Amino acid sequence: MPAEQVHSSEQFEDFRTFIREFDSEEQFTDKLRDECAQKASSISKGLNALDGSNDVIDDHPKSFSMVLDFYKEHFAKLKFNYLEQETKDRFLKSLMKDPSLVIEQPDNWELDRQNREEKQKLKDGKLETSTLQREIATVGKTLHDAITDLKHKVDKTESVFAEINEMEAELTKMSQEADKHSKLTVEEAKSIIDQQSDDFQNISNEMEKRRDTISELSWKIESLETEIEQLEAQKFTAEAYAADAVRMANKRDPTVEDLTKW
Repeated sequence: MPAEQVHSSEQFEDFRTFIREFDSEEQFTDKLRDECAQKASSISKGLNALDGSNDVIDDHPKSFSMVLDFYKEHFAKLKFNYLEQETKDRFLKSLMKDPSLVIEQPDNWELDRQNREEKQKLKDGKLETSTLQREIATVGKTLHDAITDLKHKVDKTESVFAEINEMEAELTKMSQEADKHSKLTVEEAKSIIDQQSDDFQNISNEMEKRRDTISELSWKIESLETEIEQLEAQKFTAEAYAADAVRMANKRDPTVEDLTKW
């Protein structure tokens, strides 16, 4: 087997291994998608249990995102109400302490400073989270497009490799058939080729000679055509003179001719 064919076969096997690994990765992606759908369904059931409804949330990401945003807002309101009630409870308990807790203005300033710091940290955390979400969405879309394009290229490459294998098999078959029908040795084939080359050279030389002969004959034909044209012109002039002489002979008067005779 030629070295090029062995190298091509090795490359094809390596490519098939890569395709199998790619299929495994795609199966892993499908598994993750199914797990996400199951988690979404579980969260949907949990949310329904909280509000006592039996509505089934669509597994589509957009529908689930809308429902999730609604419940996020709902829980944010609940959290605010809880913190408000917790603050009131702590305030009432502080009033009932003996001695009662005395809050001075510096304490309020310190609490206000701490609240501002915590709010800034929360704002920075939300901003970072939003940035990461956008980056994840962008990377996910890019990865999906790359996987789709790679899959198309893999399918096309497999088709090309299949055609190459068919062509190699056909060439092998043709080579075997040629070996069966060919009975000439290398020396005999070379002798035939040399003889055909000599014949071709002789034919070329003969054609060149005939081209020269044709060129010479063409020159002679042109010369004869010129001479014929001149003779045709002379013939036309002689015919004109003859016609004029006949016309003059027909017009002559015999009486006048007798008078002119001596």
